[in-house]
Amino acid sequence: MSPSRGDRCDRGVATMLTVGVLALLLMTAATGVGVVQVVAARHAAGGAADLGALAGASEQRHADRCAAAVVVVRANDAEPVSCRATGDAVLVTAAVRTEALLGLRWTLRASARAGPVR
Repeated sequence: MSPSRGDRCDRGVATMLTVGVLALLLMTAATGVGVVQVVAARHAAGGAADLGALAGASEQRHADRCAAAVVVVRANDAEPVSCRATGDAVLVTAAVRTEALLGLRWTLRASARAGPVR
């Protein structure tokens, strides 16, 4: 018995559905990896800014506060964006770039202040 006309039209449908589901899973995984990279970079920038601000606030000489903060921010694999020492407080902003994923890179910034409680 020869296949009916309807059977011939359905051939390969399972293959196409499988390819579509696999493509959807790969896109979801790539998006998840990108989100994890962005969150990790944001936390890394926040940690570097926190530690830089603490280092700057603990420096005794006012003129050396931002220099101390910059050293600590760079030691934490971040780039110092700004540092401002006012009175006993230090405000530091640090930035971290994500790795390239699908040709996209992001720069995440975080700021932290350290000094006496007001």
